[in-house]
Amino acid sequence: MEMSYGWMIPVGIVAALIPLAAFFFFHRKARTYTDGIKVANADLLLEDPYVKRKMIRYRILQAVLLLAAMAGILMSFVILAQPYRVKMTKEESYSRDIMICLDISSSVDDLNAKLVKELQETVRHLSGERVGIVVFNTSPVLLSPLTDDYEYTIEQLENIEKALKAMKGSFHTGELDNWLYWNSYLYSGTLVGNEERGSSLIGDGLLGAVFNFPNADKKRTRVVIFSTDNDPQGEGFVSLTEAAQICKKKGIVVYGIGTELMYADDEAEMKEAMELTGGKFYLEESGSAFHEIVEEIESMSANLVKGKTIIRRAEDPEKWYKYLVVSFLVLLLAGLFLRRMNVWWFVRQTAVGILLAVLFVQVIEPARWTAVGTGTKMKTSSNLEVLFVVDGTISMVAQDYDGNRPRLEGVKEDCKTIIESLQGAKFSVISFDNDAQVLSPFSNNSDHAVNVIDAIAPMSELYAHGSSLNTPRELMLQTLQMVKQGNEDHKVAVFFISDGEITDDSSLESYGELAPYIDGGAVLGYGTKKGGIMELKYEWEEESYILQDMSDYPWVDAVSKIDERNLKKIAGDLQISYVNRNEKESLQNILATLQKEIKVEAPDQNTDQEGLVEINNPENPWYWMFLVVAGLLVLDAVLFVRKK
Repeated sequence: MEMSYGWMIPVGIVAALIPLAAFFFFHRKARTYTDGIKVANADLLLEDPYVKRKMIRYRILQAVLLLAAMAGILMSFVILAQPYRVKMTKEESYSRDIMICLDISSSVDDLNAKLVKELQETVRHLSGERVGIVVFNTSPVLLSPLTDDYEYTIEQLENIEKALKAMKGSFHTGELDNWLYWNSYLYSGTLVGNEERGSSLIGDGLLGAVFNFPNADKKRTRVVIFSTDNDPQGEGFVSLTEAAQICKKKGIVVYGIGTELMYADDEAEMKEAMELTGGKFYLEESGSAFHEIVEEIESMSANLVKGKTIIRRAEDPEKWYKYLVVSFLVLLLAGLFLRRMNVWWFVRQTAVGILLAVLFVQVIEPARWTAVGTGTKMKTSSNLEVLFVVDGTISMVAQDYDGNRPRLEGVKEDCKTIIESLQGAKFSVISFDNDAQVLSPFSNNSDHAVNVIDAIAPMSELYAHGSSLNTPRELMLQTLQMVKQGNEDHKVAVFFISDGEITDDSSLESYGELAPYIDGGAVLGYGTKKGGIMELKYEWEEESYILQDMSDYPWVDAVSKIDERNLKKIAGDLQISYVNRNEKESLQNILATLQKEIKVEAPDQNTDQEGLVEINNPENPWYWMFLVVAGLLVLDAVLFVRKK
């Protein structure tokens, strides 16, 4: 046990010895005969057994009272010395990644509703694992990238549950802010190519989960929880068996859950595919399926990863306060048995009792809770909602940002800068390619917003069918309307991020309808007029290739160029500024202008630090009360021995 003011201890010892010194002083003085009347045969009275028992009882109670007073005085000064403890915590987490992959075709709705409800409870008890969510029908969509923010993951699972209820018509209208928003949240992007390729493409859906495991983390144990009825209604790029073989090659274990009514042949194929990966297959009707999967995952070997070391310094007066209270109660009882009571005795004891109660509420209880706490991060909030709308089409990997870097690298760096500068705001992310998807609803979890944007990658060339800047407009409108509904005092900033290129047959529509819902922001343009080539990776290989322009033979490398005319048109419609990020205008200037224009209320200081952390230093003005307690105990003890 360490003390902030160790010099108070010897002072306390001296103070505790005052009653003892007073006792010996008055005891010695009492033995000296000065005046009075002598009583004959007093020795005979003192030899009486009854008197002896009473004297022994008196001496014991006298000693107890004196020792209790001394202990209480000493404990008061120990607390005045501000005891604290230092605890070193080494953060540890298991290196397991769990990807939840849901077939969201209507035939699997009942299974998914049960699964997401069970998974909410499962995620609450995880420790160190990262969890992600992929949904698919014709094509897969990453709904939530791998994260160890379990509160956020649970929020997404709850959102899926709400969306499933809404689609079945069992959702109460009053509880749903915007039906179209939830529909887009769950289903946007999952029906790309539906007319030509069909739906429920099971193998493609599983690969969507596989390809969202980071390649850099191959040492981590990787698991997929996979729900489907394995009833494809079209021709996918790969079959379920072929997808399972790729999982086996990459060391990814898949646990599959099938619907109650799935066909026998589909059940047999799915069971064989799951076992091929080293996983297991369960039917929806198996009530213990979810718990068995969790137990299987927990039993899998995984490295225990060492995290950062946190050294926590917290005041810890609780133990000494308990000793003080016990000392006071003993002193009180001893005084009652000795019958040394009068008006002033009751006043002194009542005063000490009241002071101890006040000190518990003001000092001991706050110190106790913060001493056992596990962290010092404080969530802050402001009145600002920030919406990122990120172009995720293939052209965004063109290598003409800051020399020959991919545009998406610059996008991710800039978004991180914006998020760090606007701490306390709520962030939402929409990405668009063939369709627009809500990657993250509004949340004040800035770390997750960074993770979501980091996970943005262009869709496969196999799925892409040209770029249109009209794609995110309706989803943006729904999102902004929902934010402003009932929150007129909230400020909304939009960062529309794109290269402005349109490669399909569409023409740019007006974004003017969105302007009334926006208070600030910017359209950020990436790319150059010269343009850049686009380097992509093969779907199932680690190798990369250059996208080719096949409009004429011989083929040449395709080149993407920025179209600032479109971007400036969107900025004008939204009534926000346009910035070409290749011209390196400082983002800080943009953000400073934004904060000035929309008058963002500044949040409280955010604290999230590693190292020596000061926790709960109670205000010193309260400590004079302990000094008063000690003084009253000294006075009480001295008066007692004085009256002996």
